[in-house]
Amino acid sequence: MHGKVKILSEHREIVRRTARQQGRTVNQERERFIRDQARKLLIMAWQAESKRRKIEVKDLLPIEPRWVLERSNLFSNWTFEEPLQIGESSNSGREIAGVLDRAARKIEVASNLPPHIRRFTAAHELGHLILHPALLSFRESPLTDAKIRSRQTSPTEREANIFAAELEMPTRLVRESFERRFGSIIDRASITANEAFYYTNDKFSMSDLQKKGTVDLAMIIARHHLSQLSIHAH
Repeated sequence: MHGKVKILSEHREIVRRTARQQGRTVNQERERFIRDQARKLLIMAWQAESKRRKIEVKDLLPIEPRWVLERSNLFSNWTFEEPLQIGESSNSGREIAGVLDRAARKIEVASNLPPHIRRFTAAHELGHLILHPALLSFRESPLTDAKIRSRQTSPTEREANIFAAELEMPTRLVRESFERRFGSIIDRASITANEAFYYTNDKFSMSDLQKKGTVDLAMIIARHHLSQLSIHAH
């Protein structure tokens, strides 16, 4: 598929209808359901693979959505294709990262994307496949951190992002990995002045960190831990 690709009118109507029904948020109950669906799909794929070789779920990280699709018996008649490029959106002119085509029973993800974007895009399309059965076809430009976190993102897009995040970084495995390396999970309300100094090199105070949104606080702490890993590696 090359050249300009048009967004289907059906998709625009689905987004408008979903926005009217759900508002601009995904409530906690819906988010728990979405994460549960992602975990079930991953476990299903892992169980199928474990019949062939001894393997733990954590050994599958980083998760390859193509592998999940191919191992799951839910989508045995679907295909996963990775052309070098898919095309450009006729609306924005931006490169298209992924396509969910229900009529052809296939998912396409551009292989020229960086590995982490390619994996997240594929997981995102899997999310649409499972969560939004009325979505006949979907095409999107490459996902970026800013786009994922944008408040302008439609409910269906945010739901697919939540699914992709849980599939790529399963909450339990990430929590266990974090605790093995860095200790207990950090509670925003209990952050001390010394911890604020430690995590931010005195750029933010304790009260500054406590006011941060969940994602912003997580990114600050993650950057600190990654920098420490880099120091110890050398």
